Amino acid sequence: MIEELIQSNCIKLGSFTLKSGDISKYYFDMKNIISYPNMLAKIGDEIYKKLQDFDIICGIPYGGLPIASYISTKYNKPLIFVRDKAKNYGTQKLIEGEYDKSKKCVIIDDVITTGGSIQYNIDVLKDKVDLVEVAVIFDRQQNYNCSLPVKSYLCKNDIIKYKLKKIMKEKQSKLCFSADLNDKNKIIDILKKIGDKIVVCKIHYDILDDNDGEFKKDLINVSIKHDFLIMEDRKFNDISYIVEKQYSKFKNWVDLVTVHSLVSSDVINCLSGALLIGSMSNNNHDFTDIALQHAKNNKNNVIGFITQKRIDCDDLICMTPGISTKETNDKDQKYRTSSNVDTDIIIVGRAIYNSPNIEETISKLVN
Repeated sequence: MIEELIQSNCIKLGSFTLKSGDISKYYFDMKNIISYPNMLAKIGDEIYKKLQDFDIICGIPYGGLPIASYISTKYNKPLIFVRDKAKNYGTQKLIEGEYDKSKKCVIIDDVITTGGSIQYNIDVLKDKVDLVEVAVIFDRQQNYNCSLPVKSYLCKNDIIKYKLKKIMKEKQSKLCFSADLNDKNKIIDILKKIGDKIVVCKIHYDILDDNDGEFKKDLINVSIKHDFLIMEDRKFNDISYIVEKQYSKFKNWVDLVTVHSLVSSDVINCLSGALLIGSMSNNNHDFTDIALQHAKNNKNNVIGFITQKRIDCDDLICMTPGISTKETNDKDQKYRTSSNVDTDIIIVGRAIYNSPNIEETISKLVN
């Protein structure tokens, strides 16, 4: 279904300017589903399966109405909807359709971002019907505010997980380039050379001077052209209130983020595409057990682990940092070769960007 949504332009990749002025790598246009009735029906059936018992269904104009109408018609559930403002003529109604306080009602929308339109509908309906829950086709996972529980058919984490595994399979690659540089032009130049051979580019955005945002745009464009994901190695490690603010700088354009395992579940719930730190390449600390527990408790937010050894947990990805062409130590960094690693993705930095022949070095790493 994710591939169908991409092919039908419901999920678009590019460099999009949002209403907030921020740049986004993805644009989720679920309204386009109206042109694909078979897909609309399949998604409508899956959303219906997720819902509690209810009597009436409220579709939010415009994105939620096609799915709500399909569910209403197929499963014989009366439909209502809320206007953005009451008519100033005729009946002057704000709510269209038949309803009363005894009726259990679910609210349907296409995408949830801030939760503003959904909360507006909740506020209008809360004294008119018995509100049960909200369901959406897609959750952007951007820390929305909503006073009712929200279920989603898909979330951003699902898209990123699908994209990563597809790229790995199509490229037959397990290479993540660790661009631990503060030279923006050098990073882009290297990516133009090796982009077709990597599955992820890992950056530390806070060591880069990108006040005009041009590097961000260039990185998005080269990642789309050469089909690889972007990972911000922020290693979030604070209370959820702070992490939510920190993550706001990355949520629209970064695919993957790293987070320490010594945090609460509330922190992980702030993120999507999260990679939990199990073990690093510069010490002997092992957080595998707590990382596993977080992964099991936050399946909609976690994609995998940063680890020196394979961690078996469902279909989650294991990435190993500290890989080079030979085993050596550099201060606290302990380098291993890829032949000694059994995980899904190897993370390589200095061995690539310090190499006099980058293409030859990559050939040694992957073969």
